[in-house]
Amino acid sequence: MTLRRTLLAAALPALLTLAALGAYAVFVVEQLGEQVDDILDANYRSIVAVRTLRDVADDVERMLLSPDVAAGAPAIAARLEAFAEALAVQRANLTEEGEAEVTRDIEAACAAWERVARAAAAMPPGPSRVEAYVEVVHPRAEAIRAAARPVVAVNQDAILAKASRAGALIERLRGQLVTASLACFGLVVVISVLVAGRVSRPLAALTTAVRRIGEGDLDRPLPPPGGTDEVTTLQAEVGRMLDALRAYRRSSLGELLAAQQLAQAAIDSLRDPVISFRPDATVGQVSQPAAEVLGIDPAATDPLAPVPAPLREAIERARDTVLAGRGPVVPDGLEAAIPVVLGGAARHAQVHATPTASPTDGVGIVGATILVRDVTSLHAAAALKDDLLSTVAHELRTPLTSLRMAVHLCLEQVVGPLTERQQELLVAAREDAERLHALVEGILAVSRIEGGGLAARRRPVPLAELVEAALAPARVPAADRRVQLACEGPLEGVVEVDGECAALALGNLVHNAIRHTPEGGRVLVRASPSAPGWVRLEVRDDGPGVPPEHRARLFSRFYRVPGSPPGGTGLGLSIARDVVHAHGGEIGVDGAPGQGSAFWLTLPLARGGPA
Repeated sequence: MTLRRTLLAAALPALLTLAALGAYAVFVVEQLGEQVDDILDANYRSIVAVRTLRDVADDVERMLLSPDVAAGAPAIAARLEAFAEALAVQRANLTEEGEAEVTRDIEAACAAWERVARAAAAMPPGPSRVEAYVEVVHPRAEAIRAAARPVVAVNQDAILAKASRAGALIERLRGQLVTASLACFGLVVVISVLVAGRVSRPLAALTTAVRRIGEGDLDRPLPPPGGTDEVTTLQAEVGRMLDALRAYRRSSLGELLAAQQLAQAAIDSLRDPVISFRPDATVGQVSQPAAEVLGIDPAATDPLAPVPAPLREAIERARDTVLAGRGPVVPDGLEAAIPVVLGGAARHAQVHATPTASPTDGVGIVGATILVRDVTSLHAAAALKDDLLSTVAHELRTPLTSLRMAVHLCLEQVVGPLTERQQELLVAAREDAERLHALVEGILAVSRIEGGGLAARRRPVPLAELVEAALAPARVPAADRRVQLACEGPLEGVVEVDGECAALALGNLVHNAIRHTPEGGRVLVRASPSAPGWVRLEVRDDGPGVPPEHRARLFSRFYRVPGSPPGGTGLGLSIARDVVHAHGGEIGVDGAPGQGSAFWLTLPLARGGPA
C-alpha cells in the first residue's frame, strides 16, 4: 500500500466519525426546534389570544367612558373585530387537557360582553352611556377576565412542563454528544498511533542503517523490507547505493594502498627523517631514515621515546605550533641548530614543520609534517667561517690600532702642519678606520658570545645600572644628532645576566634607534613586566620604521635594510639577538612603516630579587 493510501485509510474513519457526529448534532438541533415550535404553537398563542381579549375589553371600556365623539360606535366596532379574531384563535388552539371547557366559558362571557358593548357603543357619549357601562358592560368584562384566568393557567403549566422536558432532553443530548466526541477523539488517536507506527518504524530502522553507512559500516545488512510502498522503494534504492559503495570500496582499496605505498616511498627517498602527525598529535607515518636514525616506531606506546631530549622537545614544540594553527615553523638560520648525539656522533639538526591542509577545502589542518634536517656539515662550515673571521679580526686588531693612532697623530699635527686637502684625506681615512674598527670589534664580540661561558658570567645586575650602562655610550652621538634620550617605566628590578653583554645588546638597539631617528626626534627606552620571571625592555624611535618584508632577515649577520643611513656594520642587531638568546630570552621588532620602530628584548629577573 502506498503512503498516500495509508494516510487516506487512516483519515477515513475519522472523517466518517465526524460526519456521523455532525448528523447527530443536526438531529439534536431539530429535536430542540420541535420542542420550541410545540411551545409556540400549542401554548403561547393561547396566552396571547386571551391577553388580546382582555386588552380589547379594556380599550372598549375606556372608549365608553370617554366624552370624545371620536370614541363612538365605529371605533368600538373596529376593536370588537380584533376581539372576534382573538377569540377565533383561542377557539382553534385547543391543545391541552381541560382547555376546551374553559374556552367555552370564555366564549359565553365574550358573547354576552360583546352584545352589551355594542349596545352601549350605539349610545351617544354622556351620562346614559356611562351608566350602561357601570351597570352592564363592566360586569361582563370582569366575567371575561375571570374566565380567561384558567386558560392562562393551563397553558403556563403546559409551558413549564414542556420546558422541563426540553431541559432533560438537552442534558441527555449533551451527554450523548460528549460521549460521541470522546469516542471520535479516541478512535482518531488510536488510528494515528497505528499509522504512525506503521510508517515510522521502517523509516527509523532505515535511518539507523543510513547513519551506519555514513560512518563507514558497509558490511551490516539493511533491515528487512516493510512499511509503505514508498519506504520499500527508498529501502531498495539505499540497498543499491550500499552495493555500489561496497563495489567502490573494493575497487578503490587497491588504489588507496598503491597511493599509500607511493607516499611512503616518497618520504623514504628523502635523506632526512620525516614524521607526520595526526590532528590529535599522535604519530602517523614515519620515513625509513626517521625509523633508522631516530629509532621512531609508530606502533610503540611512546614513539618519540628514543629521540634525544633536546631534539624531541623541538619536535613536540614545532608540532604543537602547527596543530594550533599558528603557521609553519622555519628555523632562523644555523644559529638555531640543535646539538644532539646520534649513532655515537655529535650532530646538529634543524626542525622544520609544515601544516597538512584538508583535501576537501584546503583550509582546515588535518595534521603536521616534521622534517628533521641534518645541518652538521653546514654548521661545521659556518663554524669554520666564524673561526676565520675571528682570526682575521684578531690579526687586524693590532695594525688597525696602530693605523688609527697614526691618523690621529697626523690630524693633531704632531708630526708637522697639514694642508687643507691633507686634512680632508686624513679625516676620511679616520672615518674608514673607525668603521673598520667597529666591524672588527663586532666580529670579536660575536666570537666571544659564541665561544660560550656567558652563562658562567651571569650575576644579579640592577636594571637601572644595566640601562645606564647601555645609554652612557649613546649620549654623545645622540647629542650630535640632537636626538633626545629618555627612559620610562619602573627600573627597580634586578636581572640575572652577563652585565657587559646585556648592556652591549641594549646599547646596540639604542645606537640603531639614534641612527634612524631624524634630528630633533626622540628615542625612548621603556621597561615593563613580561611573562612571570622576565622583564621587557623596549627601544622606540621616531624613524621611518621597518618594512614587513625585511623583518625576517633583520637580525641576520651583516644584513642591512636597503636605504639605511651609512655607518652601520650589519652586526649590531645580530649581536643583540645572540646575547638575548644566550640568556633564554626573546627579541623582536614592532611598529608600522612611517610610524617608527619599537625594538624589544626580554631578560630574566634574578631569583629572589625585586620584580
